[in-house]
This record gives sequence, C-alpha cells and structure tokens, in this order.
Amino acid sequence: MHKNNKAPGLDKIPGNLFKLDITTWAPYINKISIAIMEGGQIPETWAGTEIVPIFKKGYRDNPANYRPISLIDNIKKMFCHQVLSVLQTWILDNDILSNFQAGFRPCISTVDQVFRFNMIRWKTVDLGGGSLYLAFVDLMAAFDLV
Repeated sequence: MHKNNKAPGLDKIPGNLFKLDITTWAPYINKISIAIMEGGQIPETWAGTEIVPIFKKGYRDNPANYRPISLIDNIKKMFCHQVLSVLQTWILDNDILSNFQAGFRPCISTVDQVFRFNMIRWKTVDLGGGSLYLAFVDLMAAFDLV
C-alpha cells in the first residue's frame, strides 16, 4: 500500500506520482485516451488485472471472510473515467434512461423513488381501494457492500 491507501496495479506506478504533478501528466494521459478511443482497441497489456484477497474478519481459513480487491493500473483507471464521462454525457444528451432509473444519475436519488412509490400507493390503495403488490431484492445477498 502507499500513502493514500491505494495499491498500484500491475505496472507498479503509484497514483501519487500522477497527483504530484497532474498538469504535466494530463496531456499525455489524454493523448493515450484519444488514441485508444480513435483506434477502437484497448492495449493488450491492459488485459490483466491482479486480484488480491483482503481479509475482513472471522476465521482466516474461510474464503467467505475475504474481500477481493482488483489492482488496476492507474492510467487504465483514468482512461475508464474518461470513457465513463463520455458515456454519461451521451446517455443524458440522448435521453436514453427511463425516468424510473435513479441510481448513478446526477440530481436524482432514491428519495425520488420513495416519493414515486408513495404516490402510486396513495392513488392505488388509499384513493382507489385497490391492491398493490411489491417485490423486494436483497442486494446484501448479491453484493459484498451496498
């Protein structure tokens, strides 16, 4: 681990190196990203990611007590953030997502979804005298952390 508690990827280049002088590094990282996007192909050296098990708690001989951490090269992470930014802009500009999609969207939260649910419940049950059926998903069973 390094001072910022972030381990480097397979390239062993710590993220602090970029943070110390981002104005020097940014043009080079941007050129790499543009070349990859224009070429339409990810470098073969980016195919690998080291996965390291981190002990959480409990018995050390139980694999369920470990959390996998992916050690990804910092330049690859920065490229992924650029791609994410381009995709999010495109999705918003082209109105791709449904109004019911609240997760991972700016200015929309689960509070909006709770409000919608309450309005549907009020119209269906309180005003209409009808029935409302719900299905809940246990995300804790699907993911390590929610």
